Amino acid sequence: MSAEIIIIALGAIADQPFEKQAIVLSLIGLALIIGVYGIVALIVKLDDIGLAMIKDVGKTTLAAIKRGVGKGLLYFANGLMKFLSVAGVLAMLLVGVDILAHQFHLLEEIVHAIEKLIPAMSWFLSIIAKLGLGAVIGVIIAAVLSQLLAVFKKA
Repeated sequence: MSAEIIIIALGAIADQPFEKQAIVLSLIGLALIIGVYGIVALIVKLDDIGLAMIKDVGKTTLAAIKRGVGKGLLYFANGLMKFLSVAGVLAMLLVGVDILAHQFHLLEEIVHAIEKLIPAMSWFLSIIAKLGLGAVIGVIIAAVLSQLLAVFKKA
């Protein structure tokens, strides 16, 4: 997803001088590394933190609270991972279609035509249109790849 963010940012500043592009993209890259990957590291370690808290065998009230918080973290981490797997797929569809729409103006025109159906809900219709287009493009790519795999397995 970081590459997509860089591509979108570059598209937004494509008409700027090279030096400005380099500075902006470097700052975005640095923010992505620190922000996104720091958050990902924390999310990945949530279950480890919860498990470590559960292993506290102390008999004090604080130890019992610690075990309870640990169980809560494990439960939360499980739900968070399930949510992020769905949200990640949806985000990739939206970003992917945005990138394709900027390159293939027909896709961009389709999205804008759908947005105009109900102007007050254009933001929502845009998301639905992009998800739909992303799903259709994904199915087409999957079909082509499955045919190619079948051909190469026979060879």
